[in-house]
Amino acid sequence: MITSRRDFLTHTALVALSGGGLLAGGCGGGGGTSRYGYQGYTYEGSLLIADGPRWINYGPKGTLIVGEQWKREIHILSQQGVIHRTIKVPGDAFQYPQECAVSPNGVIHVCDSTANVVRRYRLDGTELPPILSGFGNPTGIEITKNGRIYTIGNSGDDRQRVTVSDLAGNITAWLLPPAGSAFNDARGITSDSYNNVYVADFLNARIVKYDASGNHVLTISDVSAFGINVDIQDSLVVTDFFNRKVRVYSGSGAILGEFTSSEPGPGNFFEPSTALVMPNGLLYVSDFVINEVSIWKPASLTA
Repeated sequence: MITSRRDFLTHTALVALSGGGLLAGGCGGGGGTSRYGYQGYTYEGSLLIADGPRWINYGPKGTLIVGEQWKREIHILSQQGVIHRTIKVPGDAFQYPQECAVSPNGVIHVCDSTANVVRRYRLDGTELPPILSGFGNPTGIEITKNGRIYTIGNSGDDRQRVTVSDLAGNITAWLLPPAGSAFNDARGITSDSYNNVYVADFLNARIVKYDASGNHVLTISDVSAFGINVDIQDSLVVTDFFNRKVRVYSGSGAILGEFTSSEPGPGNFFEPSTALVMPNGLLYVSDFVINEVSIWKPASLTA
């Protein structure tokens, strides 16, 4: 049982509360079919992030990467909240750090949307030359297992596109929105083990799926998808921002379950931005309004 309660900035941030109860919502009543079932999750505690945890992502060797929206820093930390390293632009802060991804060779890529660039760092914090300089307002980034970088941003006509580039940042293709539509404040992007790509098209309230060849193959509607990730069985774990929910979908778009809450506070969602399931089943949900990353444990996980 976790018992420490210290501020995140002291490098120990896990907050344990007794009780916590089951998550409310559709998954509590059954029906989940993923590895963890997305049923019976209990609130374990929170990482207290001082200045708005905008997003979280998988880091190297089982760590987490957390971006602070207002302090404009990137943290690499353990699943227990211990900071291994903090990254920021030398002499200044990120102008506006958004989503990040880690390449197969361990390089951290961070969308700096106001600076119109994707910044790159080694795990020791050494800054590398940026890529996609001048690509307008990059907000989401994903690096697939086959070494392609997918980045959400604006093209020359100021419409959102998804670039496809190699690891050096050379653009090789574009993913266009479904015919007859346009992306509207697309935010998150992720990929599965088959290199299918999923775009969280936020203000269009949809998730757009592309196959590894860049073909549009599926649209999942009626979800204000802000952040999106996949678990180890390729289920989509999505933050439904306006409805204060975390939703779980199969790759074919079937709903597997959802978690919801109604009041801000420990273990509840106010404006959830990203949800992430670690390989051991622990679920992390960032909420940049109440400054926390809440942690949930499935019934199948023993300590």
